[in-house]
Amino acid sequence: MRFVFSVRLAAVCAMGTGLSVGVAVAHAADELPVAPKLELTKMLSGPAPEALSWETLSGNVVVIEFWATWCAPCVGAIPHLNELVDKFADKPVKFLSITREEEGGVRRFLRKRPIRGWVGIDLDGTSFSAYGAEGIPHTVIVDTQGRIAGVTSPMDLTEQVIHDVLAGKPLDLAPPYSSEQVSATSTQATKDQEPLFEIVVRRSSPNLRSRQMRPTKLDAKGWSIREVVAFVYDLPVSQVMVPAELSDQYYDVLLRWPQEGGVDPRASIEQILRPAFGITVKEARRDVEAYVLDTPEAGALKMTRNVVSGATAYQTTVDGVIHITNLGADAICRTLTDILGKPVLNESGLSGGYDCELVFDQENPVSILNAAREQLGLSITKVRRNVPFVVVTAE
Repeated sequence: MRFVFSVRLAAVCAMGTGLSVGVAVAHAADELPVAPKLELTKMLSGPAPEALSWETLSGNVVVIEFWATWCAPCVGAIPHLNELVDKFADKPVKFLSITREEEGGVRRFLRKRPIRGWVGIDLDGTSFSAYGAEGIPHTVIVDTQGRIAGVTSPMDLTEQVIHDVLAGKPLDLAPPYSSEQVSATSTQATKDQEPLFEIVVRRSSPNLRSRQMRPTKLDAKGWSIREVVAFVYDLPVSQVMVPAELSDQYYDVLLRWPQEGGVDPRASIEQILRPAFGITVKEARRDVEAYVLDTPEAGALKMTRNVVSGATAYQTTVDGVIHITNLGADAICRTLTDILGKPVLNESGLSGGYDCELVFDQENPVSILNAAREQLGLSITKVRRNVPFVVVTAE
């Protein structure tokens, strides 16, 4: 099996290049775009939001980190960024971490995992949008004149990169892997070279797990074979049977497709199951014990409706707490199914996306039922149903 399986169809194929790799563009110093205005709801540390302007920050290099407490790669990058804060403490360098989350949850998180730079909240996503942070982590480096010197991921931000910006040198950075490169640094040339269709599969580990799903992109990290197949066949992982020899293999999966043209992302991955993963899949049905998510009683629901237009759906587990952002009832049922190892079927009639946190005893998976009832206000009933399964075999 190959370590990396990658298919990327770029716009430049019209010129006869066929398959291409991503292109990072370095800007000359006099071509750097001006950084958008910083508009934040509140600052948890550092100056007040109204005091944050490129006039007051003039003469400083500013590293802006778009992040969230539930984003595993973001959390994983905090020690690295804290180390950079310490190393540049006596230099004109400021670090600003921006999240779209509510203040209370962020403060609780920071008590356990302090961030040494400034921390701001952007509840309505104005700065996220202005800086093209459609996926996170997303790191923007602003030079001493208030111009965007580069956009990258936090782990690609090194001491040398910051020294280069302080010295006025142009940067040539890899774009953030987990986001679309729709940012203030984008030029027409880079937009023309963005892939029209892309599938990338890499061997990975389960240590940093995350999933981002947007209208034209899937970005999953640390997925097992079972999770990949479950996505393809739109089934919970408990309804995917995988042999033991495949159970310890994990992958990063990136899929990008055009908005027009009726591309089915699941069918796209299905076509590479054999060449990329070396597996075959057969469909079946079984009578099994299951659970049903019923319509909650009036006023019982404790989840918060996500009202942010165009918000990305996320789910991440950090320190034993499941953080859910903009997930619908179907996706929440999948989460319960994965933990229980039994199908949880959505018959709730709930629509839209929800935000919530769920804490349960991980050593006792059945405790998730009472946790969902008490913490989220959900109604769950045990039943017996005939449900679809898929069986995976290694070639």
